[in-house]
Amino acid sequence: MTLWLLACMFFTPRTAMGQSTCAQQVAEIKAYCKKVDQFIKTNPNSRRAFATNLSGVDRGPEEWHESGIESDTRMEEAPENLNENATVWLSQGRIVGANFTFRRESRGWIQSAMYYYREDGTLARINAQLKMFHDEMSFIREQFYDRKGVLIAGSTTTCSLKTGRAKKPDNDFVPNPLPVYETTDRLPFYQALRKEIRNSKFEMRKLDSRNPS
Repeated sequence: MTLWLLACMFFTPRTAMGQSTCAQQVAEIKAYCKKVDQFIKTNPNSRRAFATNLSGVDRGPEEWHESGIESDTRMEEAPENLNENATVWLSQGRIVGANFTFRRESRGWIQSAMYYYREDGTLARINAQLKMFHDEMSFIREQFYDRKGVLIAGSTTTCSLKTGRAKKPDNDFVPNPLPVYETTDRLPFYQALRKEIRNSKFEMRKLDSRNPS
């Protein structure tokens, strides 16, 4: 069961031009994200892993620490005290992707979310999947953002964990809140990477000064 939402249709006049522009932005974001995925695939050493054992209500930026557990590891196999972890990818000192995994302490559900960031540090896309083991259902969200952090399009899909076929959720189903980090400096572990990002920018400036256009 899939539902698509073109957010720009609700915030701008319903003109063919407006819808076309929105669709074009989504297409450009998808093309960019493919490049990020390719970078991630071919540059495994560009990733850093972070974790926290506090809940979303209690945690702060200082509670995140660098770890050897990456978010593409099965959360079912993670230590009992681990509530969230994340893998971050950097390209030339810029964060281009951050993959989070969140879980309830009872492990009744696990939610993973991949955040794609543009070169200017703005959020471009979120791909998220919520797995609910008791209900045997998967809730998938895809959200696209412009450079101002405005949601321009999105979709939701619900399907069976066993068969992968469309499955209608219960009438009282409410999806878990999905954190939205509009820019890379709002990521909870950004401060831990700040020095590395700053040093990389300094090296890039030195390189540009040696190669004037």
